[in-house]
Amino acid sequence: MQIEQITMFDTMQDPAEDWFTRSFREQIRKGNGFSGSKIRIYAAAILKDRDRLADFLQQEYYVGGHSIPDGFMDYDSRGIVIRHWETHEKRKWPWHRVRDEVLRQIRTGEYLTAEEYERFQQICAANGGNIPQPRSRMKYE
Repeated sequence: MQIEQITMFDTMQDPAEDWFTRSFREQIRKGNGFSGSKIRIYAAAILKDRDRLADFLQQEYYVGGHSIPDGFMDYDSRGIVIRHWETHEKRKWPWHRVRDEVLRQIRTGEYLTAEEYERFQQICAANGGNIPQPRSRMKYE
């Protein structure tokens, strides 16, 4: 029989960090709000190297922001910032960290919904089975 020792420190988590991480992941999973953005980002993740993908994400998100549950999300040339309204705290994710989260979600199958993946397949089929080169914030077909 194997015994595992658990301490109080193993179960303590920073609630603010949990909220920030959860909010960040949820917002990345939703995309930037532009029509077809997640499919363009998915294609870029397949076609581009890591550095070029981070640049693509910066161009795709561009500058803006929107409300999220209990906070606000801003994005600009430096990355994404999420602010919590109640605590007035904020966390920043530079574009290379955003890229890493996008790639993690793609790897785990969390990024595209079944409908979005089907649409991606249709776009590829219409392009002779090839993935067309995505251009940020442009119609992707």
